[in-house]
Parts: sequence; structure tokens; C-alpha cells
Amino acid sequence: MPPSLSYNGTTEYTPVNDIQRSFAEELIAYWLSFVRSGDPNTHKLARSPVWPTYDSKKPGRIVLQQAATSDKGSSGSWAEYEDKSETQQCAVIAGQVAHQEN
Repeated sequence: MPPSLSYNGTTEYTPVNDIQRSFAEELIAYWLSFVRSGDPNTHKLARSPVWPTYDSKKPGRIVLQQAATSDKGSSGSWAEYEDKSETQQCAVIAGQVAHQEN
């Protein structure tokens, strides 16, 4: 059980179910793989999807989700490509940065 702070600042432990534990293992494997090798895929879990390399012409990303079941052989995460409308929305927001900083 991971610790958390209760309302009065003392540590209390919250039970974690198998699905949450499996998801945490997947996230930790990606993070440690990135720290160890600079690539989240090098030491990822076999059940985890490949984290796509970012390419501005075809922006890929990973959606990190808990699996629906506690089956250790499956992941709730998936890789996808960014829709053009999302890319355009991000460009509009990014274009506002200089204006908002002043």
C-alpha cells in the first residue's frame, strides 16, 4: 500500500488493487527505461505498447491507461497519432506564448 497524508498530516496507507499495481509497474518500467537508456522502450514491460518516437510530420504519442482487468499479460495503454486538428489547436496556443509572457 502506498502512503498518503491524511487530513491531519499523518501518514496513512491506502490499499492498492491488482489493476492499479499492474499500471504502476508499467509506468515505472517506462520511466526507469528512459532514465537508464534515454528510450522508454528499451526496458519496457513486454505487455506495454511501444512508445512512438515523436516526429513533427506525424506526431505520435502514448495514452497511458489502467487495464480493464488484472490480467498481467495486457495493458490498458495504447499508441496513437495526433489528429491534425489537435496539432492546429496546439499551434494557436503556442503562438500566444510571447503575447502572454509580456
